[in-house]
Amino acid sequence: MDNSDIPDNDKLEWEKFIENPNQYEEPEKDSDIIAEKIKIDLHQMNESQAYKAIIKALNYANTNNIKNISIITGIGKKCEKSQTSYGKLYHQTPKWLDTLKSSQGIESFYRNRKNKGEIIIKLH
Repeated sequence: MDNSDIPDNDKLEWEKFIENPNQYEEPEKDSDIIAEKIKIDLHQMNESQAYKAIIKALNYANTNNIKNISIITGIGKKCEKSQTSYGKLYHQTPKWLDTLKSSQGIESFYRNRKNKGEIIIKLH
């Protein structure tokens, strides 16, 4: 059999498989698969929609043993009435998370230093 027409990366994958064929086995239970992070984006949502999206993400994470959630609030537009430089969801989301802390298993949450429009949540 002539192997010259098989791409090198396919040959390499085959060699890896031969060395450890079990690496491609399906987990026995869904609980063996744990996603690292959920990411939700609140852009274009009003406060009610955003709150519901956060609750839904927290419930999903807790049900599926996911320990990290990234919430994109954005920084918003400057509000002429209050003269603040950040939008409603930027300010409101941490307040919601603080009130949900004990009931939703939130260990901690903080604003990403590199992206002020993102809040990272760590769950128990």
